[in-house]
Amino acid sequence: MKKENLHFWIGPIALLVTLLTVALLLNVLVVAPAMRRNSDTYIPDHIASLKAGLLTIHKTDGESFELPVRILDDAVTRALGPTDIGPLAMKTMILFYSFRRVQAPATYSMAGLREAVSVAVFDENGILVHVYSVEPSQVEVHVESSHRALLVTRENLFEFLHIDLGAAIGQDALRVVD
Repeated sequence: MKKENLHFWIGPIALLVTLLTVALLLNVLVVAPAMRRNSDTYIPDHIASLKAGLLTIHKTDGESFELPVRILDDAVTRALGPTDIGPLAMKTMILFYSFRRVQAPATYSMAGLREAVSVAVFDENGILVHVYSVEPSQVEVHVESSHRALLVTRENLFEFLHIDLGAAIGQDALRVVD
């Protein structure tokens, strides 16, 4: 190959290498994270970093059992709520909104839901007083009554576990496990 032919190809090859590098960087920095966020099993960082716990529920028939929960115990995580949790991840997750003092009335963000959920409201005595069904199109849930805790779960979990209105959580019902 002649020397002048070599110089002819250096510019196009350098341009091709540059374009491939830019495409790779766009994929790594933009496309891959978006694909991860759109995954059915995606758990956002604000949820993944939450403390885990076991919440004891006392059913109306006298039976008690523990549910594994993620604890939303500060204003920032409660404000973000279940935003962007993948549908399959939400089917295996229970979020526990824990309050130091009784709330009334209050509105909770449900923006970014990708799966229908149930929101259980526990009054100031820890009694289950209402269960809301929340569709992905809803951006918030407004709770009129006084309450000290909420549970956000996959839709119909309370019915599946036979947890009826009147079930209770005690003052010491939550045990942090990590």
